[in-house]
Amino acid sequence: MGNSLAEDIQLAREGDDEIKNAVYERETAASLDMSGMSFQDVRFVGCRFISCDMERAAFYGCTFDKCDFSNIPLRESYWKDCTVTGCKGGGSDLSRSTLKNTLIKGTHFAYGLFSESTFEGCTLRSCDMSNALLSQVRLSRTELKDCKLIRAELFRASLRGVDLRDCDISGIVVSRELAELKGLIVSYDQAAQLAGLMGLVIK
Repeated sequence: MGNSLAEDIQLAREGDDEIKNAVYERETAASLDMSGMSFQDVRFVGCRFISCDMERAAFYGCTFDKCDFSNIPLRESYWKDCTVTGCKGGGSDLSRSTLKNTLIKGTHFAYGLFSESTFEGCTLRSCDMSNALLSQVRLSRTELKDCKLIRAELFRASLRGVDLRDCDISGIVVSRELAELKGLIVSYDQAAQLAGLMGLVIK
């Protein structure tokens, strides 16, 4: 039987702050300092993170399946070639983070913080990002399908070329200049909703 996550973190702290090729299942990780650590080809299955510090952590080829990292600080974290499915991340802070070639599916990110983060070559499917803070976020070659962005704040977000036709964008918050809407791909019904931001009344 392998070590627990807490044990492996302690060992990594004594070495190069790196954990590779490990699997952690149904663990409850409480008050662990994972900040600045590197995880490569690590699988987290059914794990719960409570009061852990994951700022500046880096994840390469990692999998999070049905995990709970709600309200966890993940500021300035780095994700590449990862898969996140069926997780709970409400209220988590991923501001100034970078996500590349990562799949996020069926995950709850309501009230999450993503300010100044970059999504590059990512796919988000059936995710709830209602009331999330996405100010100054940059989406490049990123696909959003069937996501909830209800009342999400998109102030100064870079959305040109992003297709949100399959998403619920009810009540999104943008700047007074509406610069965030330039080049955004929406449906006719969504366009009618957004017209309200311009003061238009469609009859």
